[in-house]
Amino acid sequence: MVAAALLATFIVLPTWSNFDRTFKVRRPAVVLQTARWLRLNQIWKMFAPAPLKTDFWWVVEARRKDGERVDLMRGGAPLTFGKPPYASQMYLTGKHRRLWMSLKCKSKPLRCKRLLDRMCRDHNAGKAKDDATRVVKTTLWKMNERTPKKLHVKPKVKKRREFRRTCPGSRGSPRARGAKKRGKRGKKAKLRRGKKKLKSAGKPRGKSGGLSPPPRPKRGEGTLGLGGAARPWLRPASLKAPRVSPPKPRPPGGSAPADPPPAASP
Repeated sequence: MVAAALLATFIVLPTWSNFDRTFKVRRPAVVLQTARWLRLNQIWKMFAPAPLKTDFWWVVEARRKDGERVDLMRGGAPLTFGKPPYASQMYLTGKHRRLWMSLKCKSKPLRCKRLLDRMCRDHNAGKAKDDATRVVKTTLWKMNERTPKKLHVKPKVKKRREFRRTCPGSRGSPRARGAKKRGKRGKKAKLRRGKKKLKSAGKPRGKSGGLSPPPRPKRGEGTLGLGGAARPWLRPASLKAPRVSPPKPRPPGGSAPADPPPAASP
């Protein structure tokens, strides 16, 4: 009896999971949690609810120095966008196939960039820089084929460009363009410095007819070691100049009043 109940559970739960995905038959929370605990929430995705309706393969278009275009995905063979007889033979290993199947250049452009750079380096390894068979630029194409409902109808194939990249070390690559820009900036900076020197050579120094301006006081000169000669507000009161009172005005028609006698000291 117990064995029959377990067998029924192992048959019903996976079947119910497929019905849930295919026909939207909702399962109670208790059944769903039990299926998750027993790892029986599995589905037959390959055949349910229907076989896959789309197929795709990759084409890595590469342009060489001599102008010929090849496909790096097929080992440098002449370029063709047709569907290969066996797409699985294009991948070296299972991990290689998994990488290409999960490739998304819009959301993860860095992965596509590194992948194309690696393919360029592998193809150009051991070749001289002036070799005509060196690859200069690469373009990644994704070929999407939709399976028609009727078998006698030819399937439609759409070609979509996913990524474009210049091989490292080639003319026009980001690194080469950066070095070229830096060289141009350096030349422009040298020209600007030369023009400034020419302009400053024809101008007189200072305001007094070609004489240089007076030197600024150095640190430590003057009072208190803080440039007191240039900063009179920093000088102590004992070194300040005495204040002289202005002369008193004379009254009209008379002599100047005598100053009052000084007060006697006690």
